[in-house]
Amino acid sequence: MEEELQHEESAQCFGLSTSDSRNDRQDGPRAGHALTFIVDLSKGANQPTDKLYRMSDILITDWSGSALSFAFSTEKPTLFMDTPAKVLNGDYDEYGMVSLEVSIRETIGTLLDPDSLDSAPIAIENLYMNRIQYAEQIRKVRGSYVYNFGCSASHGAHYINSVATSMDNGESQ
Repeated sequence: MEEELQHEESAQCFGLSTSDSRNDRQDGPRAGHALTFIVDLSKGANQPTDKLYRMSDILITDWSGSALSFAFSTEKPTLFMDTPAKVLNGDYDEYGMVSLEVSIRETIGTLLDPDSLDSAPIAIENLYMNRIQYAEQIRKVRGSYVYNFGCSASHGAHYINSVATSMDNGESQ
């Protein structure tokens, strides 16, 4: 991994060579590298999230819900830093249910113990090299939990229109 970080528009970019000799990333700021990292320091001020998602091959996060947005919208995997969960309801275990975020973490990405950061390059390389398989897994999970993906606006408008029409006709909902 390169030691030098390049500062560019509130983001730091650096490359990670992989064992894949094709170096198929020709669009990043460091085009000679198979993987390009963009560390977003702008907190959304300079670049819309969707642009950062499209530019990224992998998201690295902890328990952020952005992992679901990233995976479901791009079909790209996430490296989860396996930190303790942020629990607001201390009684959650009494319900006997596992949250969606917990149940799909290892399907849409992989976990990395923060005490094992030295293995991060290998984990990142594995995610990147297996991105096609992750895309298939992500599509399957998304199909199970996200309804009308890609056309929810038209389905929502149709439903609202049908409710409004029913109300105009005096039908109860």
